[in-house]
Amino acid sequence: MKRTLALASCLALPLMAAPAFAQSSNASGTMPSNDATSQSTMGQTGAGMTGENQTGMGADQGSMAGGKLTSADRRFVDKAAMSGIAEVQAAQLAQQKASSDQVKQFAQKMITDHSQLNQNLTQTAQTLGVTPPTSLDSKYQSQMSKLQNLSGEQFDKAYMKDQVRDHEQAIKLFRTEANDGQNPQLKQLAEQSLPILQQHLQMARSDMKTASR
Repeated sequence: MKRTLALASCLALPLMAAPAFAQSSNASGTMPSNDATSQSTMGQTGAGMTGENQTGMGADQGSMAGGKLTSADRRFVDKAAMSGIAEVQAAQLAQQKASSDQVKQFAQKMITDHSQLNQNLTQTAQTLGVTPPTSLDSKYQSQMSKLQNLSGEQFDKAYMKDQVRDHEQAIKLFRTEANDGQNPQLKQLAEQSLPILQQHLQMARSDMKTASR
């Protein structure tokens, strides 16, 4: 009897231990799941932080790409704008004071062409964060004052002489920018404007000879 009871007890112990072992295994089995969730959360957070950092770096690179104009490019914008304004104002004066129809026709073309060139320059400069001058400096104001005091043939001669000189200077300015400028948009603007300015110079030289007769 005693041997039979002892044997039964020995057989029962493994059976009783099995549920406990299973529960222990399940309890320890939940830990990897928590670790995986934690790692996933950390990975998502890290990815979010990386995305934000990359966005910030992209913005910084964009700002650097925009950059500021070099001093030479900025001088080109200022001088080209001033020259263009002077061309339009002098031509408007010529429409009133010139005695020659040929000079008046030339002046009208200057108004049309230089108004468009001025608009192109202003739009390009504004995309680069630069505002060109909108009024004449003392040099051009003095030139305008001299023309205002003239009339008839004297005005025609003086105006056309100024036009030859001013267009020679403008061509030199735009050619320098086209060749040596650092900003691609300004270089392209200068290249596209040069043929128009060269045409104006040819016309001015021809009309100056006629006005000087």
